[in-house]
Amino acid sequence: MKYFYEEITEIHEIPELIKSSTDNADEQEQLLEIVRSTIHHKVLDLIFRELDVVQQQEFLEYIETADNQSSVIDKLKEWISDVEQKILLKVKQAEQEIIEAIKEENQM
Repeated sequence: MKYFYEEITEIHEIPELIKSSTDNADEQEQLLEIVRSTIHHKVLDLIFRELDVVQQQEFLEYIETADNQSSVIDKLKEWISDVEQKILLKVKQAEQEIIEAIKEENQM
């Protein structure tokens, strides 16, 4: 599954950290999906904090019926100023938090 914001940003370091922590391809895939899902929830939290209740409902309906992922970003641009920058920043912050957690766990 590709998330709507992955057209404008991606995670870089985490896949390598996961690969270095386990040789099992299935486990690597599962861990990466957990990371992507965690970041997705953080991005959604950012978006919902910026929208009012009516816009939140419209967004949920829109995301379910959107023909392509870039149209979701275009819709968000109507409601949230600098939404792309905000998403980029949130993804970077989330990635750094996860990297720190992985490093801490590997030191134990």
